[in-house]
Amino acid sequence: MQNRGCKGRRVVEGTLRGDHEAHRLNSIVLHEKHHASCACLLGSAAMNASALSSHLLSRRVVRNSTRAQSMVEFGLVAPIAFLLIFGIIVSGLYIMNDIRISNVLRDSARAGAICSNTNGVTQNGITISLPNGQSCNDSNFSSYVNSQLSTIDNNYDWSANTTIDVVDSSGTTVGNSLSNCEAGYTIVVSTQYQQQLYLPLVGILFGSPASNSATIQGSGSATCETK
Repeated sequence: MQNRGCKGRRVVEGTLRGDHEAHRLNSIVLHEKHHASCACLLGSAAMNASALSSHLLSRRVVRNSTRAQSMVEFGLVAPIAFLLIFGIIVSGLYIMNDIRISNVLRDSARAGAICSNTNGVTQNGITISLPNGQSCNDSNFSSYVNSQLSTIDNNYDWSANTTIDVVDSSGTTVGNSLSNCEAGYTIVVSTQYQQQLYLPLVGILFGSPASNSATIQGSGSATCETK
């Protein structure tokens, strides 16, 4: 009986020892699986990080490439665009001054026609005078014309480039004084102005590329009025 008990005990102990070994082996297996799972997760995270880094780097390279391309295109287009815009501005200035000169000369000729041969004359209780209030004589009329033209360019010598003529019905010049006006005659105020164009390209279109200027010639006329 004792041997059987010991034998049975050995069986029990063997069984317990076997369970312990199995538990230990299971723990080792679980531990290895845990390490393998962590390694897998770490590897996956590393791969994801590497992919993200590659994606960001690719986007950065594309963005820098696009920016560099835009800068090159801007460097090529900007000078041409600047020349075109500046050319449009100068062309507009030329056209505007041409119109302004024509308007000033036409109004001045009309003022001279009203004043013609009427110095100090009073009509309907009103003494005829120039629009600036000065009396109607050649000196005041010439000063009035130059002062009106000076509003276009105050630094230009208008008096040296402006003429006042009186022509008869056949177109023949009969004088340059207001006193020369008679019924049917015409007073003509003419001038020329050197407009700076600044760009040879605009000079080719409107004037001389060598001097970058163009001559604006204008005139205004009105029929003389007699007292």
